[in-house]
Amino acid sequence: MKRITQLIGYCLIILPVFCGCNKDEGNSNPILIYTKGSNGNTTAGKIIHTSAGKRQTLLDAAFVCAATRELPADETIRFSVDTALIAAYNDKRQTGYHAAPEGSYAFSHEATAVIRSGKFQSTDTIQLTITRPEAFTEAAYLLPVRLTPATQQPSSNFGVIYVIIHTDVLYFQGAADVAGTLTDPDGSWSVIADDGEAPEILGDASTYWYPWSLPATAVINFGSPKTLKGLKFTTYHMFYALGRVALSKSADGLTWDKLGAEDLLSPAMQGGLAVQYAEFYVPETMQYLQLTIEKSWRNYGVILNLCSIIE
Repeated sequence: MKRITQLIGYCLIILPVFCGCNKDEGNSNPILIYTKGSNGNTTAGKIIHTSAGKRQTLLDAAFVCAATRELPADETIRFSVDTALIAAYNDKRQTGYHAAPEGSYAFSHEATAVIRSGKFQSTDTIQLTITRPEAFTEAAYLLPVRLTPATQQPSSNFGVIYVIIHTDVLYFQGAADVAGTLTDPDGSWSVIADDGEAPEILGDASTYWYPWSLPATAVINFGSPKTLKGLKFTTYHMFYALGRVALSKSADGLTWDKLGAEDLLSPAMQGGLAVQYAEFYVPETMQYLQLTIEKSWRNYGVILNLCSIIE
């Protein structure tokens, strides 16, 4: 009994000393300043160029600075793009990103965030915006956004956020309707699917193509060159309508020009069937049209009854 009592006494003495050491050791660690992207230390976006000369930037690059514990005094953090990091990033990941053109982007709040004394994070959110999307002509760019605190240390993992921007050219968009002359298949067109089948989308609305799996591709030969303003798709029901489609054009059926991939708008009911439209930004001339159905509208699959053209 005496030995047990002695052991309990030792525990009561040793335990508080052990806990106190841990606490002091934690406070001796340096304060680290960091931020995060939408996916860890990266943020991705896209610049879409249209064949009509319009552009759309899809980028959510908003950053809040934070500290690993409350700060003893106000801390100012500067944001900048460090292009010197691009070569090492490309070498490590076997990528080929380009530096963003000079003067093509800007930070809000004069690229400065402040974490106030006693706080863990900045009040302001620093936004990176693309000011000259027309300058982005390569396929992909990398903007390494570096944090430079005034007195504290930046995090080794999140002191730099890599903003990746891909560019794409779109030649069509989903539309509620397309102005022009609607032409249904006239019997002179032919179509073949990627599985060797001949989809019945060139007859009338009573025929259909029901691909077993997606993506599914069909090539339509109009027999002679057509200048198209758009396409009309007729499907069995809105539940089986098209979601995302990719289009390509060709003059000979051998060499193809990609026209992009886009989500179509919600289907509208018309005569008991569902209709959707793809509108070319500028009229496109082709003899062959490659249609790839990448996704369905409601994940029920696709039953495509008719593909018509608008001239």
